[in-house]
Amino acid sequence: MVMNIKNNIYGVFALGIVMASLSLSSCAGDEELSSSLDASKDKIVSPADITFGGNSNNATFSIQASGLWSISGIPDWFILDKTQGTGDASIKLTTIDSENPSAVNKRTATLVLNTDTRQREITVEQAEAEETLSVSTSDISFPRTETKLEQSFLVTNNSTWEILETQDWYTVEPMSGGGKIDEPTTVTVRVNKKVDDWDSEHTMTIRSAKGLTKTIKIFQQGIETTLAIGQNKIEVDAHEGKSTLVLSGDASWTASVNVAWLKLNKLSGKGGENLKLEYTTNETAGPREATITFTTNSQTMTCQVVQAVSPVPTCAEPSKDMVEKYGFTVTSSYSSVIPVTEYGIVYSLNPNPTVADNKITCTDGTNPFTLSASGLVSGKTFYVRSYARNGAGYGYSDEIEIQTGGVKPGQDDNPTPNL
Repeated sequence: MVMNIKNNIYGVFALGIVMASLSLSSCAGDEELSSSLDASKDKIVSPADITFGGNSNNATFSIQASGLWSISGIPDWFILDKTQGTGDASIKLTTIDSENPSAVNKRTATLVLNTDTRQREITVEQAEAEETLSVSTSDISFPRTETKLEQSFLVTNNSTWEILETQDWYTVEPMSGGGKIDEPTTVTVRVNKKVDDWDSEHTMTIRSAKGLTKTIKIFQQGIETTLAIGQNKIEVDAHEGKSTLVLSGDASWTASVNVAWLKLNKLSGKGGENLKLEYTTNETAGPREATITFTTNSQTMTCQVVQAVSPVPTCAEPSKDMVEKYGFTVTSSYSSVIPVTEYGIVYSLNPNPTVADNKITCTDGTNPFTLSASGLVSGKTFYVRSYARNGAGYGYSDEIEIQTGGVKPGQDDNPTPNL
């Protein structure tokens, strides 16, 4: 009887040992983690760590228990919808922030699960967030004023950042920074007081720890100045020569010319200037134009240079050296402001001969030059002119008349006359 009572007591005691198991799962997308606790064996069956992504803000896990339980060790960056209870439960973990504010550091915490029979630790880990970098503006302009020399902008970043380079006309403070996504850094740009009229511009680059970049254009306007040109149009003759263009004012300027035949002695300067222009001979068939463009920080002005067309060559009236029955010899000369490409004499039985009639070209380069016509009809009157050609065209002399020898045309004639 006593033995049976003892056995019953031991049985009740054994039944009083509650079997409990704990399983935990983390939800970040489709990711789940679980663990369980067998209270009767006091043994962890599987790991119970909770891991979720840096851009997620919640996870869930479940507890399987036959008795009372509670959770402690909750950090300040997330909350649990349940921290104590009895029996099985599903628990949701929600971060205070929408995501991990850092792209550099993970966030970890250790929860303590207390049951009737034991304690166990659960590790919670949130990965780094995806890196972000933004600036509050892409353009900072300083107008033409002596008072506004400082402006600021914000850099928002969840890692670290740095400014790669600046220029000597402005400074930036600070040059680097970083931290939490909800704690932007104020960056101040200070420019030096302008003492010239040239605009200053630079594109500043900001780079994050993992290589993201943003750019901001820094612009400062130059002081106000003026420039005037004395002539809007200059006319020059066809032959090579020089001219002058007058500038007045106090502005810094640059100049450019759109042709190769016109040169300026200076292409940049400040204030008034007597510019020297030098041009080559116009060897084309017509007048030609050039444009000189002047640029300041606030003005663009032009001056047109027009060069006259070169004249055709001038030719001297031929002189008779010898007249024969079947030909003649004459001497002439030419003058031209530009090189000639061809010269000689032309002749015809009709007045005012041209190169479309009969032509004899001088090939030895002499000037004056002597040329002969042969094989002509005897006893005929020929009209003769000298000619020369340059880039502007043909020039002709006055004509002379030459009568070949013979009593009458064709008497005892050349059997095969040229004319």
